[in-house]
Amino acid sequence: MKFSKEEMVDMTFILGECDRNSLLASRVYAQRFPDERQSDARCFEKLLIKFIETGNINQLSVLLTVTEDPNKSQREISQVTYISQTFVQRILKVNKFHAFHVRLHQKPNYQDYENRINFFQLGN
Repeated sequence: MKFSKEEMVDMTFILGECDRNSLLASRVYAQRFPDERQSDARCFEKLLIKFIETGNINQLSVLLTVTEDPNKSQREISQVTYISQTFVQRILKVNKFHAFHVRLHQKPNYQDYENRINFFQLGN
């Protein structure tokens, strides 16, 4: 189950308030946000582990965005993930993702053949 950034931030704050007690944090979260999706203690544990391992929960969202659409620019990724463009660039560099853009060429038309023949005839 994917949570939005706002939900993960709220979950992280509550987890900190509850001294990393995931069971208590899930109960407090359910009390404070009754209209939101409810998560169990395992979600809080996974969030804590991810935060400890990576130090950043945004890194995964940037890499998923690039994987879904590799033609997105760093600026577009920054706008979608609400992360600064510099930090997006750093994440991509650390994970050895290189920027590239697919360039589509114009489709050939009937004059291309004639122009090519004329060009070669002028050269000879």
